[in-house]
Amino acid sequence: VAGDAAGAVKLQVRVRDAKWQPVDNATVTVEIESVIAEGTPPAPLKLTAQPSADEAGLSEATFVPRSAAAFRAKAVAMNAGGAEEGRAEAGWVSDPAAAEFTSLVPNRAPLEELARRTGGRVLEMSELDAWAKNLPAEKAPVMETWSQPLWHTPWIFILAIACLCGEWAWRRTHGMP
Repeated sequence: VAGDAAGAVKLQVRVRDAKWQPVDNATVTVEIESVIAEGTPPAPLKLTAQPSADEAGLSEATFVPRSAAAFRAKAVAMNAGGAEEGRAEAGWVSDPAAAEFTSLVPNRAPLEELARRTGGRVLEMSELDAWAKNLPAEKAPVMETWSQPLWHTPWIFILAIACLCGEWAWRRTHGMP
C-alpha cells in the first residue's frame, strides 16, 4: 500500500507459487472495505488488479478514498487453472485533511496571490486593530442578483407577435391555407 499527494492509494500484490516463483497469469481481485466506528459501513468495493509491465508477478490497483476512514484491503489471487494461489490483507488510514494541519505557519505566497487577484490585501497582526476601526468607513460593493422570465419582457412579446403575423402573411401570399 502506497499513497500519493492527491490521496490515491496504490495497492500492489505480488503473486508467487509454492516454489517462490512469480506467477504472471494470476487474476487478482481486491476487496476494499472501510472500517468506521459508528453507523452502517458502505458496501465493499471490488477491484481487479492489473498486471504490472515492470515486474513479473506484480498486480496493481488504484483506490481513491473519498472520506477520512480506516480501510482494509483483502486480495485474492487465482492462477490460470482457477485455483486459489493465495490471499493477503492490508490496512491503512486515510485523512485527506491532515496535510492542511501539518504546519501551523501561514503559507503567505498563495494568500498574497489570492489577495492580488481579488483586489484584497493580506494584513499583518499589527494592522488588525486599525483595519477593524476603519471597516465601517470602507466601501463595499453591493451586488444584487435578480432574474426575470424572458416572456415577461415587452420586446420578446412583440417579436413573437411579429413572427406569428409574418408567418400568416407568408402563407396567404403563397396560397397556403
